Amino acid sequence: MVSVKISKSGSGFGYIPHPDPLPDPTSLPYLAPESDIIPDFPDRIEKYERFSGEAYSTIMPAINLKQGCYRISFTPNSPSLSTYSGTMRVDKTDNTITISGDLYSFPLFILEAFPFSAKSIATAYPPILEILPRFCKKLEIPVYPRNNYYSYLQVTSFRIFKFPEFSRKLFRFGFQLAYPRLELIIDEWVYNKPAAGSFNGSFNNTATRTIEIKLYPKNPPNGYSGSYFEGSLYENGVNKGTFKMGWVSTFFRKATLEIDTLVGSVAPQPVPSATGVGNEDFRTIYEDVGWDLKVLYNDTDLPVPAGLDPTTRWTRAEYQDFMANNISSTTDLDKEWRLYLFVMPASMGFGRGWMFDRINVHREGVVTFSDDGYQGTEYDTANGQTQRNVPRAYLRSAAHETGHGFAQIHQSSEAGGSDNSIMTTTPDVADELQAAGQTFPDDIQLGFNDHVKHHLIHSPDPVVRPGAMDAYTGHDIFAPESDDPRYFFSERELELKINIENKKRLKLGEPFPIELELVNNSNETKIVPDNISLEYQFTHIQIVDPDGNSKPMPPFLIYDSGSLKKIKPSEKLTTEMVIFWGSRGFAFEKPGKHNVQVRILWVHDCILFGVKSNIEIWVDYPTSDDDNVMASLLLNEEVGMTLCLNSFSTRLKHGKACVEKALDKYSNHEACKCLKIIVENFEQSKKCN
Repeated sequence: MVSVKISKSGSGFGYIPHPDPLPDPTSLPYLAPESDIIPDFPDRIEKYERFSGEAYSTIMPAINLKQGCYRISFTPNSPSLSTYSGTMRVDKTDNTITISGDLYSFPLFILEAFPFSAKSIATAYPPILEILPRFCKKLEIPVYPRNNYYSYLQVTSFRIFKFPEFSRKLFRFGFQLAYPRLELIIDEWVYNKPAAGSFNGSFNNTATRTIEIKLYPKNPPNGYSGSYFEGSLYENGVNKGTFKMGWVSTFFRKATLEIDTLVGSVAPQPVPSATGVGNEDFRTIYEDVGWDLKVLYNDTDLPVPAGLDPTTRWTRAEYQDFMANNISSTTDLDKEWRLYLFVMPASMGFGRGWMFDRINVHREGVVTFSDDGYQGTEYDTANGQTQRNVPRAYLRSAAHETGHGFAQIHQSSEAGGSDNSIMTTTPDVADELQAAGQTFPDDIQLGFNDHVKHHLIHSPDPVVRPGAMDAYTGHDIFAPESDDPRYFFSERELELKINIENKKRLKLGEPFPIELELVNNSNETKIVPDNISLEYQFTHIQIVDPDGNSKPMPPFLIYDSGSLKKIKPSEKLTTEMVIFWGSRGFAFEKPGKHNVQVRILWVHDCILFGVKSNIEIWVDYPTSDDDNVMASLLLNEEVGMTLCLNSFSTRLKHGKACVEKALDKYSNHEACKCLKIIVENFEQSKKCN
């Protein structure tokens, strides 16, 4: 069974529901209960067959629950102001079936509100495709607006009923009860919509309600090309409305990957398949997951911004500005799932590729570097080579970045640990191959592991679709200790120190610099992460505010780097960072006592390890006009993003103005001391790792 345990209450990252695989009953359906059988059926069937000369068993429709994506719709009984459309994914593996779905809500359709043409109506009001399929061509996997997302459907059990042979034509006599039936028991998780302008919502820790759907096979109407069902949705035994479900694709989801290339760089290309038959590319990698990925090699000669050298390090802001400026203004993430892959030359030591958690919205684009590459004996014949000269490894690394774009994280923190799969970092893949006596890059597997596949198929739409929830959503990072099977080292073994120079109080809006120090206090060599900076996804920070609410502070940037290393007794690793703002907001938004919790997590030999520490910080209440002004200047999202970028951005003009005003007019304020040091370092930040 795939491990899909997700963070629970108090975890900070929120609960994200996933379905468990269920036994596949399709080969041994349940017989209908006796209460569903009319006692004199045999006599009726015998009379019918003598009269018609037709065998009852030849015309009774059977239930065929095909694998793939189904379009679904729910029309509540009146009175109701909304109707619902979405998808259901039926995923068959061996002798199990996993089923999940998503619903989007729409106001009741008023025909007069739209121009009277099938195409324009369908564009303005997607549910019309379910209402008027006869006017539509073959239906495909739908895409709905992010703001209309309503709920996630987690199928917890299902049954398929068939009926004794003597009852298989009962429908000819008008008795619906004897029809073959599919029953789904579903936990529905209603989505908590985010504030206006954001798509980063949440789910509660428990399901909103449990529903039962009873469906009967029907002949598919125009627009559908496979299995089709109609029936009713029940809550506590009460019929709540009509539910329809029609198969449209062997794929579960569809998306577009647009590859845009800077002048002087080379994009990843298809490579010969490991089986020796055909090629492998982005399309085949995602096809293996059940995604219909359309790959567009679009702009192949993007100009280098004035004043920048593409083979040297740019600031983070310069990279982000470039990506934002080259995302097409015609891209509509409410009408398609589109991820951008930007290809740039760069040079050795950049980390091969990385992702900003946010450009305009979350997970909109990633970058790969054709002239970065591989340094180390673990890379075998690729040692010293650039990515453009090692096509198989280059495709794997670029696909790794697209995985981040679809909200997947490094396997070094997941339950299964690192392996020879795409979401493992490149250094760890090289180590895995070397340990197995295989070679890099020849033995690289261009595929996601089962854990990631499950997430890509069955995570709620907002978790994986570009432009919705942030990059860390749906991963078990801060699970409560009672649920966490991880082994945490004691301070006598490995100690995590949070050094803050005795600064226990902050002004509201003040950045908080810390140093993390991981020390081997034991007498033995220990296996630990080789880098404990946030961007390498080993280190995780969570803030608990005065009201007990938890907020994670995930990295703003994620690198395709990070591996494990040995540290000797008394040896230590250190890193410096500023805790201020992240994709979930500001670390310290209100006065009072805050608890800063830090964990470093990794997996070695399939065992989950970790170290943890915490400190308490007091945020002062404003006591002067200057305190209030500084809080209003610095608790601004553009200021937060500016500090995360460690450089001024040409796009974040308001953030720059707020920082400059604070330093110019309130330079003696306590909140400006750290801010001044950060800004002074901007000119020295021509590096991204």
